Amino acid sequence: MIKYRRDIDGLRAVAVVPVILFHLGFSFLSGGFVGVDIFFVISGHLIGKTINQEIKSGTFSVLNFYNRRFRRILPALFFMSAMVWIAITAWFLPDSAAENGQGMLAATLSVSNILFWRTISYFANGENQAFLHTWSLGVEEQFYLFFPLFMILSYRASRIARRDLLLPLTIITTAISFALCVALTQTRMSFAFYMLPTRTWELLLGFLVSLVPLHHLAPRWRREATAAIGLILVILSLVLFDQHTPFPGIAALAPCLGAALLIAAGTCGLTATSRLLESKPMVFIGLISYSLYLWHWPLIIIGREGFEITTSSVQSKLIILAASFLAATASWRFVERPF
Repeated sequence: MIKYRRDIDGLRAVAVVPVILFHLGFSFLSGGFVGVDIFFVISGHLIGKTINQEIKSGTFSVLNFYNRRFRRILPALFFMSAMVWIAITAWFLPDSAAENGQGMLAATLSVSNILFWRTISYFANGENQAFLHTWSLGVEEQFYLFFPLFMILSYRASRIARRDLLLPLTIITTAISFALCVALTQTRMSFAFYMLPTRTWELLLGFLVSLVPLHHLAPRWRREATAAIGLILVILSLVLFDQHTPFPGIAALAPCLGAALLIAAGTCGLTATSRLLESKPMVFIGLISYSLYLWHWPLIIIGREGFEITTSSVQSKLIILAASFLAATASWRFVERPF
């Protein structure tokens, strides 16, 4: 197992909180949706590093890998889906309930990104779809179907070539996915936003951090500079981007590179930024970030549709925010941790 890093849990907080505030309509974080991209980089780093270490040590098992992934993702997802579906059938109109039923089924099958690519614009007309946010889970789960095979084949090719091909093959795959992302954002933005081929580079960028030698970051000033640049890129993305920014495209490089630099700097030792990320509030939010992400959007939809709680006032936003944290904490404590 890889070493636990509190700063990465803190980085998860940096990812999830802007997404929630963006969905609640806080205008100062008009680019809060890039938090999902930060999640992709974190996930790619942790999962890729784990698989790589297990393959090197001869302990990797595809069945064990998927068992861990299922226990990590599915229980909390199924619990949220069941509770939300009960609320939907109790308060929503029949047509809206039918649409959400389709979204729930797609989320369960890890294909909600495909469904929403064909039916809903993330920024335009997904206001009544309680499972819209699960598109990102679909991307991750589809990535995990192919990534172990990519790793295994890379190691086999390395043995045949008698040289390590994992790094160059990862760089090539990352570059191809990024180029495809940039091109399709100009012509088929919905596909580029929702689909795995144009998002793979974000996950692989996180993995690349674990493959590239980082000894040049050993001096303290270099770590601090790297972390500062990473944090600046993330902050600029959060405050300067908005729903009119062509996205993901080349714009997605800023938050993803920022997250990668923060992870890289923290790998080589403490920085001022990592100390902030390792604070207890940041780590706690990071620990519940998955459940927090799962619950916040359905609560916004249910509040609006079932209780006429809109996000037009600060008070209503704070009510939904508090409800999201309560639901997420309960889900993390009684669903995530036991599994």
